[in-house]
Amino acid sequence: MLAVTASVGSAHDFWLRPNTWQPEVGRSILFDLRVGDHFEGEVVPREEAYLGRFVVRGPEGVAEVPALPGRNTPAGYVKPAVDGLHVVGYESKPRFLTLDATKFTQYLRESGLEEAINERIKAKETEKPGREEFVRCAKSMLLVGDESKWEGAEGDASRPLGLTLEFVPLTGPNDSGPFKVKLLRDGKPAAGTRVHVVARDAKGDAPELQGGVTDDEGVVEFKLVPDATWLFTAIQIRLSEGHVTSDEAAKGEQVDWVSHWASLTIRS
Repeated sequence: MLAVTASVGSAHDFWLRPNTWQPEVGRSILFDLRVGDHFEGEVVPREEAYLGRFVVRGPEGVAEVPALPGRNTPAGYVKPAVDGLHVVGYESKPRFLTLDATKFTQYLRESGLEEAINERIKAKETEKPGREEFVRCAKSMLLVGDESKWEGAEGDASRPLGLTLEFVPLTGPNDSGPFKVKLLRDGKPAAGTRVHVVARDAKGDAPELQGGVTDDEGVVEFKLVPDATWLFTAIQIRLSEGHVTSDEAAKGEQVDWVSHWASLTIRS
């Protein structure tokens, strides 16, 4: 099976955005799902039919992230009962999409997925529509309370939630030295995967864009500036083994490609 990895800087990113980065015990944190580019995007409503997992892990354990009664935006809320690090994770169920040949090639090229383009050329399928099943995995991490701290590689921040494609920080965003993050695919290091980073500082300006490729252990490191919000993104796309989509809205459709999208939002 061919595995292709690239950043999603040119394609539409998907991420979790809390309504505050200074949460307090007993006050609800509202989470939007967003889709767009360069940290600017539209709100995506919560769709129960496509919700695979939406959980929060805090000092008291793991719980489901509920919706507000009668509403699908924001996507969910968390009401922390204690200080400490809270990790929120979302994973969609598979969705099916068909693009005509020209648009599919454009999407692959803009996403930096040249190997997938070459595979289509090799198979003489450049004139065929792209039939893709995709899964979105988004994660956000917040410190509740002024005295809470990241605990580095030995702390809760570095314990995976179990998303299919997942960023796991190995250091804190305010530690001295580079910020190290590991990318996992099915719990194993996702080596050779390009990671793209965008940010917004306290003034709303964007620090210089960064990118890097994970090493054999799935780790990549970046230099973060203080008082900024960061979005890390990555995508993997693989040839399908000829399976039929599990998307109920496209029942019976044959899948050519399967992609997983990962994102992480944090505050330094």
